[in-house]
Amino acid sequence: VTDLTVPELSSVIEHETAHITLNHRAHLTLIAMIEPLARWIRPVRRLVDVSRLALERAADSCTTDLSATRGALLRLSAAPMAPGVAAFTAGDLAERLDALQADVADFETPDTSARLLLYLAAVALAAYVLVDLVQFWL
Repeated sequence: VTDLTVPELSSVIEHETAHITLNHRAHLTLIAMIEPLARWIRPVRRLVDVSRLALERAADSCTTDLSATRGALLRLSAAPMAPGVAAFTAGDLAERLDALQADVADFETPDTSARLLLYLAAVALAAYVLVDLVQFWL
């Protein structure tokens, strides 16, 4: 078990609260739905990774002490985690750590076109699976 300092623990709580406040559960559910198909379709894999990373960076940017958030991320990245923990599935810990060294103003707000692309990819993949299932049963 990794011992976090009080500021680091506070940052972790702020980070997780930001996920709730920003309604990331809906996006993570959508990502989880298309993730099985991402194993076979490389651009979808990239979309899943980038989407998860964007959600984590958005939650990181909502913390009041970025250095404490960075410290907590470093400590937690060394701790054993259960599979599927969103913070460490994006596969780009270095990018999150680098972003936390930048000013808060350097964080970009989520782009509407990127969100639209995520939803379009999910709909396209769902339609593909549905057509494939219909063909299989006919």
